[in-house]
Amino acid sequence: MKRFFFLYLFAAAFMAVSAQSKVGTLSVMPKVGLCLANISNSDISYDLTTDKASVDAKYRAGFTGGAEFEYQFLSQCSLSLGALYALQGCRYKDFSNEVRGQAGSYSGYSNMAIGLHYFQIPLLVNVYLSKGLAVKAGIQPSFLLGARAKYDITDFVVAADGGAVYEPTRHVSSDIKGNFCSTDVSVPIGISYEYSNVIMEARYHLSLSKVEKQINSKNRWFTFNVGYRLNLLK
Repeated sequence: MKRFFFLYLFAAAFMAVSAQSKVGTLSVMPKVGLCLANISNSDISYDLTTDKASVDAKYRAGFTGGAEFEYQFLSQCSLSLGALYALQGCRYKDFSNEVRGQAGSYSGYSNMAIGLHYFQIPLLVNVYLSKGLAVKAGIQPSFLLGARAKYDITDFVVAADGGAVYEPTRHVSSDIKGNFCSTDVSVPIGISYEYSNVIMEARYHLSLSKVEKQINSKNRWFTFNVGYRLNLLK
């Protein structure tokens, strides 16, 4: 996914350059979109009697939205500053700690996900390659507002004859903010296209800092936004 994103970004760089907004234009762009996020090195490991198993962290979808201000300081370059909210984290496939063929008490886990709520302040330089088309990069500090782990757990007992008795499923929601770092710094790299003041944008964020206090893990996420430009000064 990341490979195709950067190939598209690289191909756009060969397009002809032309002027965009007039120098001195200040605009505000409210936007909403989708965040696809994961956490590296955040697999769940559990020991079985004869083997060691792990469940890989996978991308989860979340909401992102907010607003950005953009100032056109050159005919083909602008500077933008934003205030955004994003739901990040990861999810896991369903699993259990059952040892096949062995009687005992076990637990099954489903719908497991980690939700990280961030307030983000992206500062970007936007370079317009053609009318409406821009590539961008910058720096983005993010501040953790909250973190929760949610999952459903079903306890069950496997008898010697292979039969199983299941307990009612329980939903668990835990506050895990204390396990995560309060700030995250990343480099956003993106591309956008604007038509009739409607802006469609995609960004990839390269995290520079670890996200969990005890583990060397990092946030990985893409954002896909739709916004609308309102010119304040021309």
